Amino acid sequence: MSLVDGVRRVKFSAGQRVFKKDDLLTTFYMVDSGKVREVPNGAEHIEGEFIGEMALLGGHAAESDVIAVNATVLLAVDIKAFESALGPYMRLLEAHYNCAVLAQVIT
Repeated sequence: MSLVDGVRRVKFSAGQRVFKKDDLLTTFYMVDSGKVREVPNGAEHIEGEFIGEMALLGGHAAESDVIAVNATVLLAVDIKAFESALGPYMRLLEAHYNCAVLAQVIT
């Protein structure tokens, strides 16, 4: 299975929640069209930007609510499709993430 095979388009109406704070993240999204906002911090994500990327590492909770600001289409990849496509490379991704976190703690 290729990663492209695991991508699906998900439509959201203005005000509709994509996920809420503390939800276990199982899906990674890229904004295809429209705009989403993190609540309460107000960060906005537009076409080409990512949300929920911590889902790719598994076992992470959302740090904020994310809602659609207007009619929005997200490209979604769930963790199972991602792991299936990347297979053995998942360990490299996890190791890279752990090194980045450690570097932040040290500095």
